[in-house]
Amino acid sequence: LLRDPRYQLQELHLERCAVGDTGAVHLALSLEKNQHLTLLDLRDNGIGRDGAEALATNLRANFSLSALLLDWNPIGAKGGLAIANMIEVNDAITSLGLAYATIGMCRDIGPSHNEAEAKAADDEKHAAKRKEEARAGTMAELTMTTEQKKERRRRLAEQRAKAAHARWLRSLLPPKKKNVKLDLKYAEAWSKAFKENRRLVHLDISFNAFDSSE
Repeated sequence: LLRDPRYQLQELHLERCAVGDTGAVHLALSLEKNQHLTLLDLRDNGIGRDGAEALATNLRANFSLSALLLDWNPIGAKGGLAIANMIEVNDAITSLGLAYATIGMCRDIGPSHNEAEAKAADDEKHAAKRKEEARAGTMAELTMTTEQKKERRRRLAEQRAKAAHARWLRSLLPPKKKNVKLDLKYAEAWSKAFKENRRLVHLDISFNAFDSSE
């Protein structure tokens, strides 16, 4: 659709379509000569640095796209750098979405090796405890009445539902800012891009862990 001149698609919404880096690269190649698309929505597609760099490279010569939404994609600081360099020369894009895109992260925000080992040991300990509790519960059920068994299983199901809900709520939280800071060269690239680009009217970089000094 994007490469065929017979079609004049103006908006493409692909939010949560598992596009990934590979899909983003293919889309980028299609955008290089496309002069009709004005909005590209790629939110929450698991696009990383490679996909962001491909899009940025091919959008440098595209002057029809006015809205690019890359929110909720872990493009990282280097992917963000590619986007910054692109908007420095592309004055067609007026709306850019990069919320939760980890562009303020210069290193992996995951746990350190020691933290990972400690977590693994803790998880193993809890798993053994749950296994023992389950075995004890199974033995206890042998002496329970039918009504007691139903009540026990109802309570367990309720506890699991609460735990699942708590995990879902935690997944909505932004990444922790511990041990992350945008390198000066990345901050300078964004600063330069904003100075050169006079057409950008909407920019969303919420929850990207920028340091207050940048």
